[in-house]
Amino acid sequence: RPMIKQEWLIYPNSLGTAKVAANNYSADDNLVDVVYVYSTDDVWGFNATGEMAPMTNPCTNVAGGFVKGKNKVIAVTKSGNIKVSLASEYKWKNTEKVIKLKDGDELCFASTCDDNDFVFLFNGEKILKLAIKDLPVASKLTVGVKSGFEQIVSASVAKTGENLLCVTSDNKAKLTPVSDFSNDSRGNKGQNVAEKTIYIKRFDDSRAYFFIVPKVGKISSVSRDKISIKSRTAIGANISTKNIVRVV
Repeated sequence: RPMIKQEWLIYPNSLGTAKVAANNYSADDNLVDVVYVYSTDDVWGFNATGEMAPMTNPCTNVAGGFVKGKNKVIAVTKSGNIKVSLASEYKWKNTEKVIKLKDGDELCFASTCDDNDFVFLFNGEKILKLAIKDLPVASKLTVGVKSGFEQIVSASVAKTGENLLCVTSDNKAKLTPVSDFSNDSRGNKGQNVAEKTIYIKRFDDSRAYFFIVPKVGKISSVSRDKISIKSRTAIGANISTKNIVRVV
């Protein structure tokens, strides 16, 4: 196995590496996610129809990715369903279902996790922090349980000691520690975040750059040094002159 982790760029139907130019990272405009890992064998992608597959032989229309290796798998749908299953239930070879979807629903997030992790659910206004250890374990082909949010805009898995990258519609970003959020239970109303927040994502502190996806124009990279660690309701720093859709 490789001795050093690398950044792997996940595209709808392929996997690539970040290109370095003029001390900056660049990525193609159809980039959907980024993972930081030792080997491509550990990179998995998922799509909106509820499937997952290794990115060495990806499923169609990959919408996001994660690193294989922990003992549980969590799936989150746009309608607010969450499901945790044992990783041992999956074959981990080719395309297979992560979760059974209800009619009209879509898978918006999937990842491996363990009982030291938390899942963060963002509904466009508030964030719900749920402990993985408190969530029921179900068969891989069930629809899961309701989180308490009727709609999920973005989700992420992180543990204490890590940070969430939070971005607002007026092009500001910050890192907020996991510990700045208190634990919730399913059905809670969630916790306030900075006004105009549109996206949250776990950020690997080993990364030097992250990518911003604008509504119009090309994807660009931003140095980690341009943003700082701030509380969940604090305002971040400007990172772009374009309207941002999400960050990866």
